[in-house]
Amino acid sequence: MVEASIEATTTGNSSDDGPLVTAARGVEKGIERGVVAAKDGLGKAKEGVGHAREKVSESAAKAKEGMKEIPNKTLGDLSDSVTGYAKDHPGQTILVSLGVGALIGMLLSRR
Repeated sequence: MVEASIEATTTGNSSDDGPLVTAARGVEKGIERGVVAAKDGLGKAKEGVGHAREKVSESAAKAKEGMKEIPNKTLGDLSDSVTGYAKDHPGQTILVSLGVGALIGMLLSRR
């Protein structure tokens, strides 16, 4: 009798499932949905990491190319380049300036 009751509970073949069995099945389905959602999220995160890795590699390559050009430029050329960048990207320029100012302020205040 106990074995039949256990088998009916685990297989869902009992017609008089109690509220606990019904609740357990609902929890099990919820867990299964959560696992599927977690797997999907993990896959998307992996894709995001791969994309970020590509962007970092591209940025590093651009930076290396730019560093190679610096010795060939005069101070006036570098000044024009920085001024042009500041005009094209004012928000980033302000944020970088704030960051550099905060860093210098922290270093000088420790004296």
